[in-house]
Amino acid sequence: MADWMPPTQDRVEAYFKELNNWGRWGHDDQRGTANLITAAKRAQAHLLVRTGRTVSLARDIGPQPAIMYNVTFPSNRERADVVLDRFDLVYHGFTITHIDALCHVAWDGELYNGRSFKDSLTAAGANPERLARACAEEGRYEFLFTATPIRLVGSTGAPAHPLAIF
Repeated sequence: MADWMPPTQDRVEAYFKELNNWGRWGHDDQRGTANLITAAKRAQAHLLVRTGRTVSLARDIGPQPAIMYNVTFPSNRERADVVLDRFDLVYHGFTITHIDALCHVAWDGELYNGRSFKDSLTAAGANPERLARACAEEGRYEFLFTATPIRLVGSTGAPAHPLAIF
């Protein structure tokens, strides 16, 4: 690799036209390559589970410059004693395991599938009716439930990503 030369600026900019999936799943698509994770592929992956053992692939999150950590001293609330933690995380960098959305970075003012960066971001949150709709669509109200907390070393709690898997 001693004779390797980095690509030119023009070559790197050409990657954005040559190596993208814009339009592959239609103009209105907002999932990108997540479209490749089909129900059949998830069911196939489910068959790989044999022992139930889990192994986190996340980095441990402990005190570091990317984190502001505050803890309130133990306090008594009626009959319960509690300690509250607050973590303010800066996800982007090299210390926090995270997944970016397609709306995270724009190039020349455009997001995935040519959407306008400035017109695409909203403060809309999760829909609490999502699980009820999915159960009705599946015709059953039983499913595998999993919740994966992020790893916060020394914390008394952690945010979680709960999933219902049908």
